[in-house]
Amino acid sequence: MDRLLRDSYNTKKQMLKLVCALVLLNVVVIILVVIRIFQNAGDAPMYVVAGSEGHFYGEVSVYPHSDEESGNLYFFLPGKKDSSDYRLYIEKAKEIKIGNKSYHAGDKLDKSIITYAGEGNKRLLENGNSYTLVKKNGDVAEGKIFFMCGGDVETFYISASKNHMETVDEDPQHKTRAAATFEIYDSGNVKESAGALKISGHGNSTWTELMEEFPGREFKRSYNISFDSAKEILGMSAAKSFVLLSNFYDESEAKSYIVLDTARKLGMENVPDCKYANLYINGEYRGLYLVAKKIKEGNGFLDLSSDGYLAKFDYEERVKADGNVFTQINNNFAEIVYPGKPSSKELEDITNDLTTLENAISSGEFTNLVDEESFVKFYLIQEFFENGDADRASQYVYKAGMDNKLIAGPVWDFDLTMGHPWFSYDGAEINALWIKGLVDEKGWLRQLSNDDAFMGKICRYYRDYFSDVIEKEMDSTFPLVMYKIESSFYMDMIRYERGPEYYDKFDYAKYGYDRFDSLGIIGETKNWVMARKSFWDGYVKNPDEYEVFITEPGKGTKSIRSLIVMKNKRENIK
Repeated sequence: MDRLLRDSYNTKKQMLKLVCALVLLNVVVIILVVIRIFQNAGDAPMYVVAGSEGHFYGEVSVYPHSDEESGNLYFFLPGKKDSSDYRLYIEKAKEIKIGNKSYHAGDKLDKSIITYAGEGNKRLLENGNSYTLVKKNGDVAEGKIFFMCGGDVETFYISASKNHMETVDEDPQHKTRAAATFEIYDSGNVKESAGALKISGHGNSTWTELMEEFPGREFKRSYNISFDSAKEILGMSAAKSFVLLSNFYDESEAKSYIVLDTARKLGMENVPDCKYANLYINGEYRGLYLVAKKIKEGNGFLDLSSDGYLAKFDYEERVKADGNVFTQINNNFAEIVYPGKPSSKELEDITNDLTTLENAISSGEFTNLVDEESFVKFYLIQEFFENGDADRASQYVYKAGMDNKLIAGPVWDFDLTMGHPWFSYDGAEINALWIKGLVDEKGWLRQLSNDDAFMGKICRYYRDYFSDVIEKEMDSTFPLVMYKIESSFYMDMIRYERGPEYYDKFDYAKYGYDRFDSLGIIGETKNWVMARKSFWDGYVKNPDEYEVFITEPGKGTKSIRSLIVMKNKRENIK
C-alpha cells in the first residue's frame, strides 16, 4: 500500500512539473511577443497584432498608414478575417472609441469593422468608422479609421534596423544591402517559414528616375532579397535570390504574372517562379508584391556549366553602370551576368560568340547556332503582349556551355505591356506588328522580323499552340488569380494614392468604373488581350489579306516607334 501511495505521489508530482513547465513556456512566449511588439511600435499611436484565429497572442504587428491630405488612418491587415484574430494596442493612451465601442490595449477587434474590397469599397471610402483616441495626458485625437484585410494573399514580413532600411531606400545604385529577418504567414496568419536574409534595392526607371524626378517623395519600391542558401518560400521551389516586384508601372498588378504564366505553359525553359504576397517592413504595409525568382545563375535557378554564360541586352547607360562587366556587339550592348567576374579570355570568347550569332541572324543563317524554338517563343511573347522594352531592355540570352546552342530567355520585365499609357496610339496598337515598328533596327528581334522564313514559323506556332494557351490563360487562370488578389489590390491602391504620378493613370470615368475598381482595371486588361488575340487569329490565317498602315505615336507618349498597323483589305473596302 505504501508503495502504491508513493508511486501515485510521484506521478502527480511529475504531472505538476509538466503543467508548470508548459505554463512557463507560454508565459515566456507571450513575454517575447510583447517585447517584440513594443520594440517595433515606435511612436505609432496604435497598432494591431494579427494572429491565427483562436490564439490568444499573435506575431504580426501592423502600424497604421496616415493619409496627410484627408487625415484618415488606414490599417492594412494581413490574411483573411474569418480565420484570423486582430487585437488592437494603443500607445500612451487610455482608450480608443471606434464607432460606439471602446477598446483598451489588447482587445480583439470587432470583425464587423474589418472589410474586404468586395464588401462595398465605395461605402468604405465615403464613410469609414469614426474614432476618438483619449491620451493619458487628456488630449483627444479624432478622425476616420479604416480596417481592411488582404484576404487570400500570403504575408511576407521583414524586420530590419530602421536606419539600415532608410539607407537602402536612399541608395539609387542599390549597392547597400541590409541584414534582416523574415517571416512568411499563410492567409490565416499561421507562420510558414522564417529566417535571415539580405535586402537591397531593385530597378532602374522604377527607382532611380523616380528619385531624381520626385526627390523626397515616397513611392512603391522593388527589392532584391537573398539567402545564405537556397530556400523554398511561398510554395516555390528552392532558390537563393528573389525579387520583390512592386509592379510600379502596372496598375493591374497582373501583367508580369500573365506573361510569366503564359511562358511557363508554352514550355519555355527557366521561367522564373512567381507568387503574390503582401509585404510588410518593420510593421509598415508596403503593398501587394509579385515575388519572383531572380534571373541569376545557380542556387536553384539557371544552372550553367563553367564555360556557359548569361548575357542581358539593355540600354547602353545601364549596361555601362559602375561595377558591371559588359561587351559591345556591333551596336548592341550586353551586360555579362554570368560568369560574374569573367577573365579577359572568357570575356573575349563570349564577345566573339555573340558577334558570330548576331552576324548569323543578320544573314538569316542562324538556325544551326541557336535553339530556334526558344527564339520563336521569345519573339511571340514580346510581340503579342507588345513589350515596350522589347529588343532594348532586360532581354536575356544564355548558353549552358560554349558547345551548346544559344537559348533566348529567360523572359523578364513586362510592366510596360498590354496597352500601357506610355505607348498610346488610340487603340491602333492592338492590330499592329509591334516589333516591326521599332525605329531602332539594331536589335536581334527587329532583324528577325525581316526574315520571312522565321516569321512563317512565328505564324505557324501562334496558330498551332500560342492561341490556345492565351485563351485558356484568360478564361481560367487569370480570373482565379485576380479574384485571389482583389482585396490586396485594393489595399495597395489606397496605400499609394498620394504617390508620384509618373505616367497617365487608369481613367476610371472614361470606362464608367468607380474609383479604385479593381475589376475595372483587370477587365480592361483582359479585353485588350482578347482583342489582340482576335487580330492575331485573323492575321496568321492569311497575312496577304492585310495591308500596311503607318501610325505615329500620340501626343505626350514616350513611344519611340512608328506603328505598323495591319488592316484587313476587305474591311477597308467601303
